[in-house]
Amino acid sequence: GGNIHIIAGALTVDSSDIKSGTFYTGTSGTVTIETGTFSLSNGSTIDSSGSDITAGSNLIGKGADVNINVTGAMSMDDSIITSKAYGDGDAGKVRIHAGTLSMTNSAQINSTAGDFFVLGRGGDIVINVAGAMSMDGFSKITSQSPSDADAGQIKVSAGSLALTNG
Repeated sequence: GGNIHIIAGALTVDSSDIKSGTFYTGTSGTVTIETGTFSLSNGSTIDSSGSDITAGSNLIGKGADVNINVTGAMSMDDSIITSKAYGDGDAGKVRIHAGTLSMTNSAQINSTAGDFFVLGRGGDIVINVAGAMSMDGFSKITSQSPSDADAGQIKVSAGSLALTNG
């Protein structure tokens, strides 16, 4: 898959998707977003995924990295940021740097690899928030591999952190 690089003063993604993927072998493209403010809502997805079993493959497609740099406020409401790999490929890393971060209504940041009986490793998730970070309403951050492979590490650094309702 090809790389996606978005630079904007402000970015709103509402009921929409930004995706880079690959089927079979190869690595999906890196998704990079650089913006002053960023709002992701209403089921929107930022996705860099490797080969997909549902497309009839079970090969070594790798998920690429997702890099998000927001100088100001970032909000996620009922939305997902993910790097996935199916088959034996590894998921990519998810890196988020923001001034503030608000996750609400089951918002998710994840890096998932493999399926049962395959070897893919979950990617690391690194979140650096200079100010306040909040997670509300069953929002979650996960790195996982349902097989025997390792999940990635999750590192969160924030000026303050609030976890509520979930």
